Amino acid sequence: MVSWITKKISDLKSSSLAKKILKKMPTFSFQEKELNPWTSCCDGPMLKSDLFSKTNLGVCPKCNRHHIINAKQRLDIFFRGENNYRILDIKIDESLDDPLRFESMGIKYIDKLKATRKRSGECAIKFAVGKLSNGVEIVAGAMSFDHFGGSVGVHEGNAIIHAVTYAIQNKNPLIIFPSGGGQRLQESLFSLFQMTKTTQIISEFKKLDPSLPYILCYTGPVLGGISASFASPSLADFTFAEKDSIVGFAGRRVVEATSRTTLSPEFQRPESLKKNGFCDEILNRKDINETVTNLLSILLKKNELETADAESNEDRKITRKIANSA
Repeated sequence: MVSWITKKISDLKSSSLAKKILKKMPTFSFQEKELNPWTSCCDGPMLKSDLFSKTNLGVCPKCNRHHIINAKQRLDIFFRGENNYRILDIKIDESLDDPLRFESMGIKYIDKLKATRKRSGECAIKFAVGKLSNGVEIVAGAMSFDHFGGSVGVHEGNAIIHAVTYAIQNKNPLIIFPSGGGQRLQESLFSLFQMTKTTQIISEFKKLDPSLPYILCYTGPVLGGISASFASPSLADFTFAEKDSIVGFAGRRVVEATSRTTLSPEFQRPESLKKNGFCDEILNRKDINETVTNLLSILLKKNELETADAESNEDRKITRKIANSA
């Protein structure tokens, strides 16, 4: 059967009609798409400079669709400026780059990895430390879907462990913005092992200081081993979902084909997550910073402590006045 299909495809490609059609069809590499100044949404073509401006933040001004953004853009938006945070310097061990010497269809994984690093950085997840407007210092992690689909490999697992350990040592609240397709295929069991490691370190974070919250904010697609490990709603103290995110384990088409049922439009969408108790609130991108800031002010009682200090200082002033007048 397979050889028959292969032969048919080969015959089709070699036909004169197919050659004419394929010749007319434009092909774009990932790099060409990235360099293209245009993208599209509900109203047709629009400039990326307009869509990803400081005003729109990657959200369509007409239909409110939240387009996927990379880790740096996410951290800039969350901390409200690139000068309001510092990236944690997490070194990668290049000896762990390609543990299986993986190769598919003549393409080596190590070559793709090096090319991807030049384009989108060393790792699919970046962590930063910065202060919110209420003075609370927080560790934030964001994933880039353009780095192997945001998949988690050995380096991503080590980065998460390093950042969470930093948060434990410095008593910082932790928030992660997951966005990825699961564990990295090219690293097989080495990748799957990161599920255990990352789940364990998050559990340690919650156990060592229960007063420090662990917050999840789902963005873009969050699937596979990511949603079943460090980004599991069962681990987080609070779980938010950005509008238009997709959260699940297997993809929609896989579930429909396996269960032989037609799923509702809300399946794996934020509305379904909130309805079924897997998400506390659905947020627009521009509201995430304010929501997290207010939440941490309440949880860490920062406003209450500041008010109490102000009141005690005022009481001392009144006491001095009475004493002096006497």
